[in-house]
Order: sequence, then C-alpha cells, then structure tokens
Amino acid sequence: MVQPFDYTTTIGNPGGAFEQAYAQGLQLRAVQEAQAMARAAAQQKAAEQQDLRAAMTAFAAAKTPAEKVSVMERYPMFAKPISEQYNAMDEMTRKPVFDAGLRGYAALRGGDAASAARVWRETGTAFANSNKPELAKQFTDLADIAEKDPSAADIMSSAFLAGTDGKRFKEFGEVMGQGSLTTFQKDLVAAGIDPKSPEGIKQSRAFVQNRTDPIVTMATPSGGQFVGPMSEYTKRYGNAPTGAVQLKTVSNTAQYEALPPGSQYLDPQGNVRTKR
Repeated sequence: MVQPFDYTTTIGNPGGAFEQAYAQGLQLRAVQEAQAMARAAAQQKAAEQQDLRAAMTAFAAAKTPAEKVSVMERYPMFAKPISEQYNAMDEMTRKPVFDAGLRGYAALRGGDAASAARVWRETGTAFANSNKPELAKQFTDLADIAEKDPSAADIMSSAFLAGTDGKRFKEFGEVMGQGSLTTFQKDLVAAGIDPKSPEGIKQSRAFVQNRTDPIVTMATPSGGQFVGPMSEYTKRYGNAPTGAVQLKTVSNTAQYEALPPGSQYLDPQGNVRTKR
C-alpha cells in the first residue's frame, strides 16, 4: 500500500512556504516597477533637458519679437517658469514690471545699453522703496548684465516678455519695425501706449512742449519760486532765466516711485505735480 506523502519532512509548512514565496514575488515586482519608473523618469528628464537646450538655441537665434514668441509657443516648458512667476504677481505689480522690461528691451534693440541699464536700475530702486526686495534685485541684476553683456540682457529680457504677454510683445515688435516712428513714439509703444491714441497724442504734445519751451523751476528776482514754461519767465521778468532746473516728465509708476518725496515733476499731460 502506498503511503501518503509527508510534507513536514520535506518543505515544512506548505502554507508558510507559499506566503514566503508570494512576499518575495511582490518584493521583486516592486523592485522591478521602481527600476522601470526610475528609467522612465531619467528618460523624461533627459528629454526635457534636450528640449530646453533646443528651445534656448532657437530662442537665441530668433531675431524679432514674433519669432521669439513662436519659440515659446513651440516649447511651453521653456515659458512655464517665467509665466508662473509673472502670474503670481498682483495686477498692480505686473504692469510696471512688464512696462520696465519692455522699455529696457526697446533701448537695447536701439543699441543703447546704457539707457536700458538706467531704466532697469531705476525700476529696481522703485521696487526697493516699495518693499519688494526680490523684484528690486532682479532688475538691479539685469541692469548690471546690460552694462557688461548687452546681448545676454537682450535674451533675458525678451524671454521674459515673450513668456508672459506674447500678444503685446508681438504688437510691440510690429510697431517698432515701422521706421516712421520717432524715438519718443517708440518709447510710448514700449510703455504700452499707441502713439495715435488720444493718450499718445497728449504725451507727444507735452514732449514737444518740453523740448521747445521746457517747464522749469527757479527763483524769481523777488525771491519767490517760479514753475512754468521758460518763455513765460522771460515774459514776466524781462530777462532770460539763469540756474533754471528743467522738470522731469514722469509717465509710469517706476519713475514716480524713484522720485524723493516733495519733488516736482511733469505728468504725461505736461501738468506740474508734487510727489507727496
């Protein structure tokens, strides 16, 4: 008679052996899945780095704002960190940030790196005075780069502009390409003002007024203070003014913030104002 097989003398408890093998199988599967995920993550990271290098190369080669915006649209991961930082700002901050970026970029494209650096440094000072140290540092650093390497500042500022408001940046490029615009009108465009709009016409008139008959502040013969067109001073007192100080025209928040309290200035319409 055949005797029953004695499991206890061979592998011990069959249930325990099965549980052990099952656990080992699960562990092996988990290791394999982790390895597969690591390989996939490494491949994705390599692909992202390759795309980033391609985007940076294409962006550096782009010449016009429209071309630069097109690169951003083809490589959204290139624009993502820029747009996220910009969109995290409140509306009152976004506008002066973009305006200052555009004015500096316009100066660079006109071959005037010194003006670009000045715009960005003044903006940095304004944000420092407004208790926004991070923005202040970014604009100050950008001003330093403009002075040392204008081409790098061109790429950095245009990447910001194309990655945040591509529509406005493209419109800016289209208008800047028109040779009929004066330097002041191009400054208006950089500030987001259409030179042909009522606001643009007012600012242009004030600009011409200030060039041909500047608004000045100076002492009168009797010891008072005169503020007004230089021609009016001559008309009142019969002699040409000496020691006259021409008032600055303030057309944006950054320029206003940079003024010390109590300073007199001209608003975009040519009206004399005093900073409180």
